[in-house]
Amino acid sequence: MALKQAIDEQAKLLSTPHRESCLPVIQELNSLAGDLSAWLSDSSLNENRVTHFLKRAQDVPAVIDALAVWNGETGHPLHHRMDLAHIGMSGHSFGANTTQAVAGQSFAGGRQNFLEPRIGAAVMMSPGPPALGDPADAFVPIRIPCLLMTGTRDDSPIGNCVAADRLKVFPHLRKAAAWQVVLDNATHMSFSERNLIGQIPKEPRYHKAVLALTTAFWDTELKGNAEAKGWLNGGEAKSVLASRDRWEMNAKARE
Repeated sequence: MALKQAIDEQAKLLSTPHRESCLPVIQELNSLAGDLSAWLSDSSLNENRVTHFLKRAQDVPAVIDALAVWNGETGHPLHHRMDLAHIGMSGHSFGANTTQAVAGQSFAGGRQNFLEPRIGAAVMMSPGPPALGDPADAFVPIRIPCLLMTGTRDDSPIGNCVAADRLKVFPHLRKAAAWQVVLDNATHMSFSERNLIGQIPKEPRYHKAVLALTTAFWDTELKGNAEAKGWLNGGEAKSVLASRDRWEMNAKARE
């Protein structure tokens, strides 16, 4: 009930003026910033991580189910406003881990997954390798287009995931079109509007790059915009990046 009420309140805030066509849907999951106190107060960090992960993985289809109901509900603020045939999923840090899961990452040696087939594209900010097992086995089942975003100083403030670990996802997305940006000198909190103590970053260049790249990616994958894909795959994408940033794509992204 709490989840439904929270989403219903957001729906009222997000309702747009009347338009003839509906819009694609992007579902966003934050990092653990909102759950940090619960994590730090728990004596068993690993157990709490699993609990949070399972709850988040279950929330994703629950939200999509609710959106489907509201999209068809006469009088609801979101009535006929959403194109639920084109849904994107995005997340930062632990939200990226959840996004990886619902995008098709396998667990327990391929015996378990949390694939949500209604999601058609994914953005993962500060992605991470599986806690156990080979990343090649974990990520090869993912087939939807993915945009990965990380930084050269993207160490996690919780747990032991370091910047080098973030790079262990992209090479193994062999069955999915995938793009990756590695922002020079960007930290874990460069993908947030505030750092861990609530300060707003003085240098906005990371946000400019994130906004430009994600917009082009969503336009490409959720709207079928050929011009946006040309921007992603051509030299224009580098115009929002610094010279030491790394921008790459795999063979399927070039198709």
